[in-house]
Amino acid sequence: MVEYPKWKELFENSHSCCDLRKNDIFQFGCCHKVLRWVQKRLIKLYVDCCKELSETPNIKLLKKLYNLEVSEDEVMVSECDLQDISIMPLLNALHVHKTIAMLDLSHNMLGNGTMEKLQQVFISSGQKYGGLALDLHCNRFGPTTLFQICECPVLFARLEVLNISGNRLTDACGSYLSTILQKCKALYYLNIERCSITSRTVQKVADALDSQSVLAQLCLGHNNPISGNSIMNLMGKLSTLERFSELNLNGLKLSKTVVDSLCQLVKSSCLSGLMLGGSSIGTDGALQLTKSLFSGAQELVKLDLSYCGVTSEYITNLNAEVPMVGGILEINLGGNPVMQEASNIMLECTG
Repeated sequence: MVEYPKWKELFENSHSCCDLRKNDIFQFGCCHKVLRWVQKRLIKLYVDCCKELSETPNIKLLKKLYNLEVSEDEVMVSECDLQDISIMPLLNALHVHKTIAMLDLSHNMLGNGTMEKLQQVFISSGQKYGGLALDLHCNRFGPTTLFQICECPVLFARLEVLNISGNRLTDACGSYLSTILQKCKALYYLNIERCSITSRTVQKVADALDSQSVLAQLCLGHNNPISGNSIMNLMGKLSTLERFSELNLNGLKLSKTVVDSLCQLVKSSCLSGLMLGGSSIGTDGALQLTKSLFSGAQELVKLDLSYCGVTSEYITNLNAEVPMVGGILEINLGGNPVMQEASNIMLECTG
């Protein structure tokens, strides 16, 4: 299956699942014939495309593709040092492979050129049904990356997960995000953390949401500046969504009026996760929110109040509210001036 003798040294020095078979693989000092190799079609397509382009196959990428715990329609190639040129053999292989349900390109060095080619892959696949998850976080994508999604009708019915965090999208992406939220009817997870967006984009996100949206999880933390008014307008829209369950506002400074608005949201929605790390809401704000979370029929929740200026008074109050403590599945209080005695109380209550 694999015919690159010069890979011998690379594979022998690796610690991948391929090492378990290297006695078979390198019995004759090359990779010409592999006994007990579990053939994965995409690997062969990738190697063939490398030959056509006279490119040396990326050994990190090969090891990711060979992961036997990943299905044929899941392509998970994060941290492979990929750039717009070096990813071309893989994109050509995907063009032939066609079927994709999960594509993880995170933590590479990819730019808008990759997304242009990827759009062509999705269009040529003709795959109009079945969910699709796109993980593009921590690359070099710009706002026109989202434009490529807007111009790809095949994705309107398929896109369920979009993680584009850690890319410099800026407010130039606002209209594209709005279009994606309006047209991608299956989108339930959107992560736009650390994308250098401001209140303008948050307002466009809010304006694009309506009661028919299936959005369940939204992450927009660590963007700046985000005004209180834009966040409150967003809360109002989120409260109308039947399936909304998790909100991440880590790193956003929240005023008292925003906390009040957030309390209204948690009372009207059945939240399972609320991430407010670094929001500086203090002990009073944390208590107000926590009581709101459990004022009605709520699911078990994951609560992040790290670096919020919360004191031991918060935990003492939780200890007095047994039903409230029982509803917390996971809580993060790291970075707060919480006394050890209060920590012990919390452990007793949740243990």
